[in-house]
Amino acid sequence: MNNTVAISGTTGFLGRELSEFFRQSNHEVIPITRHDYMLSDDKLAEKINGVGALFHLAGATLMQKWTDKVKKKIYNSRVDTTRKLVQAIAKTTEKPDMFYSASAVGIYDIYEVHDEFSSNYGDDFLADVCQAWEKEALKLYGQFGIRLIIGRMGVVLGRSGGAFPQISKALKLGVGNKIGDGFQNFPYIHISDFLSAMWYLWKKSSCTGVFNIVAPQLVSNYEFADELNNVSGKKVLLNPPLWALKSRFGEGVSMFTHGQKVLPRRLKKENFYFLYPDLSSTLTELFKV
Repeated sequence: MNNTVAISGTTGFLGRELSEFFRQSNHEVIPITRHDYMLSDDKLAEKINGVGALFHLAGATLMQKWTDKVKKKIYNSRVDTTRKLVQAIAKTTEKPDMFYSASAVGIYDIYEVHDEFSSNYGDDFLADVCQAWEKEALKLYGQFGIRLIIGRMGVVLGRSGGAFPQISKALKLGVGNKIGDGFQNFPYIHISDFLSAMWYLWKKSSCTGVFNIVAPQLVSNYEFADELNNVSGKKVLLNPPLWALKSRFGEGVSMFTHGQKVLPRRLKKENFYFLYPDLSSTLTELFKV
């Protein structure tokens, strides 16, 4: 198997971590940058020609105020870049064995318990983005002998980026993580399990299609906040008021007040081993000194 991988989004938390993970495993990593999306399809095809796998993780951060301009940026940074990569892959002479296209659990509604075979999708902005995002990736399905994997990811928790450092910083100031009534679900996965899943899905050639990239334990926001307090040993003086989150994120406050119930049925069926299958083990490791 070709040990060269191309990764988009290498300046972000997940892209950085995955790049380092593969480099430590003696794989060559080819970063796909913002500049590359401005190249012609032929030029981009030259850059990714002959790679063993392509991991597409690019996307503008959701952690900003959702103005119309920002929403357009969030959409285009996922949908347009996926379209560009698919078009470039079609022009390569040596195609990747696998194309991993990120998506998110935000595609699902907030009412049902979802595995990968659920078709109960949400009707909000993020669900619309995810469906358009996946539609572009699905143009590769069944073409050129390339395995397509769509990873519907929950919140990836790690020390070096993403949500956890912000949560940890707030805790030091006495600010907790319970938002509203706390009933909304919180689908998550430890960064180590995310990285292992990427490796596993690539190396196991029978894996194809949609996979939920989340821990197997269903957790509510209230349960997450409670376990966070227990493991960290920090005293919570207050929880963030909804009005403050609405002021900071606008429509994006839905990231905190809505949450999907998602299970990794296909990873479990493939006998993928979770190092951190529950919240207690996840947070205990993250708070290690």
